[in-house]
Amino acid sequence: MIRQMKKGEESIAVDIIRRGFKTVADEMGLTAENCPKHRSFLTLEDFNKMVEDKHEFYFYDNGEKIVGCFSFKIDKYGAGSLNNLAVLPEYRHKGYGREVVEFVVNRTKDLNSNRVCIGIVDENEKLKKWYNGMGFVEFFIKQFDGFPFKTCFMEFKIKEQLNHVGTEKIQTERLSLERFDLSDALSALRNWASDEELQKMYAEPAYKTIEDVNGLISKYIDNYQNKDYYRWAVVLKETGECIGQIAFFWVENENHFAEIEYCIGKAFQNKGFATEATQAIIKLGFETINFHKIQISTKVVNEASKKVIEKCGFVYEGTLRDYFYTEDKYIGRSFYSILKSEYDAKNQQYK
Repeated sequence: MIRQMKKGEESIAVDIIRRGFKTVADEMGLTAENCPKHRSFLTLEDFNKMVEDKHEFYFYDNGEKIVGCFSFKIDKYGAGSLNNLAVLPEYRHKGYGREVVEFVVNRTKDLNSNRVCIGIVDENEKLKKWYNGMGFVEFFIKQFDGFPFKTCFMEFKIKEQLNHVGTEKIQTERLSLERFDLSDALSALRNWASDEELQKMYAEPAYKTIEDVNGLISKYIDNYQNKDYYRWAVVLKETGECIGQIAFFWVENENHFAEIEYCIGKAFQNKGFATEATQAIIKLGFETINFHKIQISTKVVNEASKKVIEKCGFVYEGTLRDYFYTEDKYIGRSFYSILKSEYDAKNQQYK
């Protein structure tokens, strides 16, 4: 079990670090005279300086006693830094070190960093090979003053992953974005699903009966079991009416992006509802799901949708000419997107 060091346990940590590093010191002939800064000669005073420098110290407890110690911090380059990893010699080769590395990787991810770094004695090929086996690679070697050896820095790059949460309820000032339910069928039919002109604008068929809409909503409901499925009923809080829908209708897990589509009933357009709903799921997409990019597209003739897109901060990427063929004519499809870095930079301005 890994647990954080408690106040008053500093001397225990110093003892474990010294004993854990002693084997390396003995193998390399390091002494307090020729290498006083080596961790095998760590003093309580120097340990406390690391605590003051924001190192988080942890113990590995095997259920019987504390057998290991390490520290973690985010370094000045934004990487998770694993330091002072020491396991008592008699408790090595039991998988404890691997558990520590996995803990540090997860801790680094929790702090929104994608890189873990360590520094080891460059000549220690055995330890270097062990870290190689954990996915670390060498990236820098440096000679520090006061050390009779070079330090090899190794890094582990954390592959970005999406944090799918499924279609969860989102509350905005005037709207509730929530999972579709069959009880939404009547207001959906009345407000948008049966409107041929509106549905044609979004290249969707019109649904003329309550049975048709129930069938559509049932398909949505069946997909809610999938964590990467996102489709919301846009419900007006004031009345409880379903006035439209919005979705990440295309989620690209491998490339970390999604595309938005939405539809708002004509009677509720030009009131800011589409913008309000779109901004809400953009926030979810970047801050919770961790998309790298969110895109949206529209027919070139849909001026109302273009205004929503611009208000939400999307950047124009280009137009696929003559993409749609409808009513005996061709219509282009324009694409827009936002990158997470752009979203973060924009929101940082208001903090």
